[in-house]
Amino acid sequence: MKAAATVWRNVSLGVFFLAVAALLYLGEFWPWILVVFCGMWLVNAVFKGQWRWAPHPLLWGLGLGYAFASATVGGWAMFWALCGASIILSYLIGLVPHRSRKGRHRAPGARIVIDAETVSSDPASKGSTMVPNPTYSAQELRILEEAPRLLMSMIGYSEDQARSEVKGLLDSLHSELKTDGTYDLPENMGDIILGNARTDHPVARKYADRMSSMLPQLRKEGVTEDDIKGLWNQLEICRCFYTESLPNLFRLAFTFHEMKRGHLSLNDASAITRKRFPTFGNPEDMSLSEGDDRPLPLELFGRVSMWLVRRVAAQPNFLGDFTQWGIGNYSSANALVRSELRSGKL
Repeated sequence: MKAAATVWRNVSLGVFFLAVAALLYLGEFWPWILVVFCGMWLVNAVFKGQWRWAPHPLLWGLGLGYAFASATVGGWAMFWALCGASIILSYLIGLVPHRSRKGRHRAPGARIVIDAETVSSDPASKGSTMVPNPTYSAQELRILEEAPRLLMSMIGYSEDQARSEVKGLLDSLHSELKTDGTYDLPENMGDIILGNARTDHPVARKYADRMSSMLPQLRKEGVTEDDIKGLWNQLEICRCFYTESLPNLFRLAFTFHEMKRGHLSLNDASAITRKRFPTFGNPEDMSLSEGDDRPLPLELFGRVSMWLVRRVAAQPNFLGDFTQWGIGNYSSANALVRSELRSGKL
């Protein structure tokens, strides 16, 4: 539909001139030009997906066309009839519930970038996009203090670059969560999802209902109640930053490192990233991978991270050169994680 809207925007003026030429050729111009305007208004609304704008031009186009083509109804009589009908139609349209896009909260893991091909430039080569500073909470100030050290030690950012990157990520996330209505989710969301606690927070109730319906599938993936509490019993901005925003940055940095190191295309480097990094998101998303390579549930993030820490301790060069991270004969890190889960080692 978006592509159709773009095409219509480019050809609509040409269509209008062709309609004018046809009316001049037929010798009927001024009255019928109103019908042409209504038709173009209708097509524009349809292509843009703005259905609330479509009934009125349809009503006026049909009404005026009938009045001009028929001798039984005068133009002025039809005009006043259409005015009255438009008022009634506007009232009826107003009765239909309108779902605004603003305030719709994202699904867990929706911010995770699985495929680095969606990013056009190396995050290490540019500054962060800064948004107006929010008033930081104590937890956000702690992120601003601790997270830059991770970027400096694991990616090699300078102190200024690391602080700028973290501030940009945090400010953007702060604004997004405020818009979604999820910034102030209760810190015991894990217990609410499991049915062990209640909340009067309207967005939290909807969130919990949706997550509760996913519990059977999550348990099939090896998720435990402790995993759910570990992920969800914390401030939402901390959860999103450490499980989504920051890991995104690590994956993207590694992808562009591989591009430069191996002179690879973005597509090939992205494939290596998906293979070597555990990827989290919706396990039912098979747009980029299938079987055991599918995204892992976000609830496993904490347990898998601790498992990786143990492997790092046994392999000191792990962070210095991620290409030394061995996944054996497994097709991806996700496949290895799922194997470890099934064997009880993770």
